[in-house]
Amino acid sequence: MRKIKLGDVLKVKRGCSLSGDYYSTEGRLVRLTLGNFKYPEGGFKHNTSKENIYYVGEIKNEFILQKGDIITPLTEQVRGLLGSTATIPESNIFIQSGDIGLVECGPDIHKRFAYYLVSSPVVKKQLDAGSQQTKIRHTSPFAIENCVAFIPDLEEQKRIASILDAINSKILLNEKINDNLSKSLETLYCRWFEQFNFPSEDGRPFRTSGGSMVWNDIAKRMIPEGWRMIPLGSLIKENKRPFSFESAVPNLDLSVMPENNISLMDANSSDDFETNLFEMREGDILFGSIRPYLKKAGIAPLNGSHAGTVLNFSPIKDEYFNFVLFTICNDNFFNYCIKRSRGTKMPIIGSSDVLEFQVPFNEKLVKKFGAIDIKKTMIANIKEAFLLKTLREELLPLLMNGQAKVS
Repeated sequence: MRKIKLGDVLKVKRGCSLSGDYYSTEGRLVRLTLGNFKYPEGGFKHNTSKENIYYVGEIKNEFILQKGDIITPLTEQVRGLLGSTATIPESNIFIQSGDIGLVECGPDIHKRFAYYLVSSPVVKKQLDAGSQQTKIRHTSPFAIENCVAFIPDLEEQKRIASILDAINSKILLNEKINDNLSKSLETLYCRWFEQFNFPSEDGRPFRTSGGSMVWNDIAKRMIPEGWRMIPLGSLIKENKRPFSFESAVPNLDLSVMPENNISLMDANSSDDFETNLFEMREGDILFGSIRPYLKKAGIAPLNGSHAGTVLNFSPIKDEYFNFVLFTICNDNFFNYCIKRSRGTKMPIIGSSDVLEFQVPFNEKLVKKFGAIDIKKTMIANIKEAFLLKTLREELLPLLMNGQAKVS
């Protein structure tokens, strides 16, 4: 192991200034923002929180990034973001904007090792201590390059990067499995309970093959004959269990709940919050109650706590689970909540409004939909990902300071 300044083995290049006059809702090139960093676990994510992510102005080729390029934030949107790293997933699509640093590696450092070194605790602590103390904190390429660390020889760097990449690959695989499961059931829900093209007795799609439909005054549309509209409250109950602070537990709040994704792969700690927490149990259905976050809903993957801004429900029968979950994640429910939300600065939706939402219902078909065991599979994948993330966070400082080695 030898002591270095990061600037001895790598350089950090600041991105270009982009004029807001050329922001667009469509285009070929995407401007990188701080929203492209997964937080707190690190890595790249596609930014779904903004619509005008495209840039249609002139741009120099040096600021159009390539697959495998390593980026790091120069501005701290949330505390602890400085020192995060992400890898560009595709070439010739993403523009490096001014608050994004590009990490360029010299011959004495392995590129993937550099990815983990910049985001290691020893570097992040230095950046945190040296960042400009304003409401939105900043760092600079010089500050990153001036951080001190110890690095092993190139062969050991490759071994360290290899084991950490393997852990991250398995975490990513679990996320993709859950994402595919979710999308498959979402498509099936839409086909059966919105389009009413569930399999009829002869196996053909019910509505398009001429199944009998009748007008329903509550739904204000045609629904299959024999179906009825019922309130969601006849299928679920609200859980509002007081949380005891006997020990710190995983906490789910709106900051770690993804939008349009029922797989809740991240958590804070209940130590990060002082009041207004409620008990969360594995398999609960969670839903963001504030208008900007109404599309944040999913399965509680483990026992812990959740913030008061998150509503918690359970189906009264296990076979209703899938139907209730995908109803709450559906655009029809989202639009209903927007209309029923109350307040000015941060409109909220109450649990009573959720329970009053009317859904088309057929007991036999809902049970058939519920027989697909998505909950057990998704929770198992999430729990494994949590364990792998814990292993990664424990290994990272040990590998970086030489206390552990990869044989």
